[in-house]
Amino acid sequence: MANCPICKSQPLTPTKVRGALVGSGCTNCGGVLLGLVNYRAWRETQDFSIPLDPPGVSKSSVAAANTEHACQCPKCDGVMSKYRFSIDSSAQLDFCFHCEEIWFDQGEWALLDDLSLTDELTQIFTHPWQHALVQEKISRSSQERWQQRFGDDYQRISDTRDWIIQHPKKSLIIAYINNIARGAE
Repeated sequence: MANCPICKSQPLTPTKVRGALVGSGCTNCGGVLLGLVNYRAWRETQDFSIPLDPPGVSKSSVAAANTEHACQCPKCDGVMSKYRFSIDSSAQLDFCFHCEEIWFDQGEWALLDDLSLTDELTQIFTHPWQHALVQEKISRSSQERWQQRFGDDYQRISDTRDWIIQHPKKSLIIAYINNIARGAE
């Protein structure tokens, strides 16, 4: 059996991830190696339309460990690529394209579960997913800059912007505002 990519000398042993989903876990650091083949087979048996939590129960904030350096795949010794899965978390999944294996640091599966992303796992490693995360980060940074510039007026300006964008005469409204700004009302 392969050794843990974090602890190096600790052997990985069969570990339940959730229900019938089994990976190879490290008893020392709590990380788990999961093959996409096993995940896909498990996913086909799941009904993700049924909520996991009872209605009205809020999800807790889950802390996940995150290795800063690139991991070596326990199966092929190749370098695993890091992928963010949420703009709201710095956690990253390590993925080996050659072996199609994912390394979950301790708490990362629980964080995916908390974010309702366990049914989206294969999408996380795609260009569209990663591109959407970058675009969201850019959008949030832009909003933060405008909020700093406008201060207390930001929310009112933002609401007005949204109203203009949805208005059927938005071009006319923008032209009117531009005329006011130029002093040519």
